[in-house]
Amino acid sequence: MNYVLDKGYLVDASAVAADFKFARLCKFLASDTTGKTVTSFTAANVDAVGVVQETLDAAKILTGKATVDVRLLGIARIEASAAIAIGARVAATANGRIATGASTNPCVGIALTPASAAGDHVEVLLTPGANFA
Repeated sequence: MNYVLDKGYLVDASAVAADFKFARLCKFLASDTTGKTVTSFTAANVDAVGVVQETLDAAKILTGKATVDVRLLGIARIEASAAIAIGARVAATANGRIATGASTNPCVGIALTPASAAGDHVEVLLTPGANFA
C-alpha cells in the first residue's frame, strides 16, 4: 500500500452497504454540517471525500455507530466501472466507482494503472480539488 493521509469518519446509517466498501469513493452526508459523517455515492457529479479502505458489514452500518478509514490523499486503489487507460483523469460514477472523466464531473485523480473492464482495481493518484482541463 502507498498511503499518505487517511482519516476515520462516521458512516451514515442509511448508506448503501453494497456501494460502501473497499475501493469505492464516499462523499459527505449533506445533512451533517459538522463534516464528520460520510455516505455512499448516489450521483456522479458530486465531490468525493476520499476512498473507503475497508469493507464494513451492512448490519454494522445500520447501527449508525460505524466508523470507516478513508484515504484522502496519496495513492489509492479504486474500483473501475469501465476500461481506463494509464494517465487518464478519472471521475466518480453514481455508485462510487470511477470512469474516465468528463469536464462536467469533479476530477478524483490520475490513473497510474489501467483497467480493462468494470470491477478491476486501478491505482489512482488522488488529486483533491482538481478540475479537468
